[in-house]
This record gives sequence, structure tokens and C-alpha cells, in this order.
Amino acid sequence: RIDAQVAFMGAIPFDEAMLCYKRAHFLVLPSRHSEGWPKVLAEAMCHGLVCVASDHGLIPWMLQDRGLVFPVDDAKALAANLVTLINDPARYRALSLSSAHWAQRYSLEGLRNALATLLTSRWKIAINGPRQHAPEPAVTPVP
Repeated sequence: RIDAQVAFMGAIPFDEAMLCYKRAHFLVLPSRHSEGWPKVLAEAMCHGLVCVASDHGLIPWMLQDRGLVFPVDDAKALAANLVTLINDPARYRALSLSSAHWAQRYSLEGLRNALATLLTSRWKIAINGPRQHAPEPAVTPVP
């Protein structure tokens, strides 16, 4: 039975989501509507989760070489992606590490540094205080 191995969480509070990310291996986003830049994927990727999502909006770009996409409403393709990852632990680990490194660029520190660079280089606005570099992700993919 799938419900013994899969948890369908739906909308949950932020603190609970953070705990789920720590326990999970995958995040599936089977959205039928354009998600633009879905923050849930970036959050999950920060935790080393491999994301599998429908192929519209910016999702294919976000998951390029970091996750898998499938056509909207194609349950068989979604299932095939999950089976592929389960049967290929090396690919799963590679995607997990790649997603964690990519998502680190979108941390608060990374965004602050990008904005500071933009303000100083494009608009010549002086930024007070030292700029900090985003730390390397402290992610260990699930075996």
C-alpha cells in the first residue's frame, strides 16, 4: 500500500514543514497550475531532498540537473520518476547534493549578497557593513 510509504501532507505550518524536510527523501509537487518560482522546491532542496514536479512555469529550470519533471496529470510518468530514483541510489545522491548546493544560492545570506552586489555595481549605492559570504550547505543526503 502506498500510504504505508508515502505521506501526503498538504498545507502545513512552517515549523512542521521543516521537520518533514528532515525526515523526507523526496518532495513531489504535482501542480496543475503554473507555480512561477515555487519556494517549496527551494526549501526542500536546501535540505537535500530530490524534487519531482510537474513541468511548467520555472520548475523545469529549477530542477534542471537537480530533480525530475513530468507532464501535468501524468501519474505514470511521476511514478516512473520515483521508481527510477529508488532503483538508482547513486543518481539519487547526486541529485540530492546538486539540489542542496543550488538551493544554497537562494538562502537569506545569498540573496542579501546578490542585492548588495546589484546595488553597488548597478546603482553605485554604498552598502554599510561587511558583506558575508553564504556558507557551504551542511547537507548530508539520505542514503
